[in-house]
Amino acid sequence: MTKVETSPTARATTTDSLEVRDTRTDRTYSLPITDGTIRAADLRQIKTSEDDFGMMSYDPAFLNTASTRSAITFIDGDKGILRYRGYPIEQLADPCGAWAARTRTQWSMSVSSRQRTAIRRKR
Repeated sequence: MTKVETSPTARATTTDSLEVRDTRTDRTYSLPITDGTIRAADLRQIKTSEDDFGMMSYDPAFLNTASTRSAITFIDGDKGILRYRGYPIEQLADPCGAWAARTRTQWSMSVSSRQRTAIRRKR
């Protein structure tokens, strides 16, 4: 099994921010940028009055929204890439069976041919 190494992405410093000017109130807001993103909840500070709920983001097709950050999985749907702990999903789902795939994902280790043979004999 071949693990694919990925290069670390450039991390934003804590001083990176996005300045947003609200033309309704002529106020300027500074939104922190972390890992190339802003938090949608940070938009809530943009209000027209004190009783205003705050600005919301709208992404109807979920095309430009990150749902989570993961150090374990990597997904690029446009390129058809899915990796778990650096291993392409095709290698984890090879014909050696569900037990071997579970062992790989749970313990981050490959199953030896001797172990595969022992499992097949038990079936």
